[in-house]
Amino acid sequence: MYTLTFKLENRVKTFTSTSVESAYETFLIGYGEVLNEVKWVEWEHGIARHRLDINSFRKQYRHIEDKVGDNVTEKMMKGGA
Repeated sequence: MYTLTFKLENRVKTFTSTSVESAYETFLIGYGEVLNEVKWVEWEHGIARHRLDINSFRKQYRHIEDKVGDNVTEKMMKGGA
C-alpha cells in the first residue's frame, strides 16, 4: 500500500491506496479545488519515503490529472489551481 500526504497551507490530507496514481486520483477527485494550496507531497511504501515539491510531483504525475480531466478542471476553474 502507498500512503500519500499532501501538505496544504494550514493542514494535511492523507490518502492510502494500492498505487501513487490511485491515491493521487482520489485526492484530485475530492480536493482538486485546493491543488494550488499544496506545498509538497510525501509518499510512503513499506520503509521507503519520498517527498517532492508540488510542481515536481505534478509534472511527474500529470497523466493522472489528465485522466481525471474534466472533473478536476471544473473544480479548479471555480477557484483552485
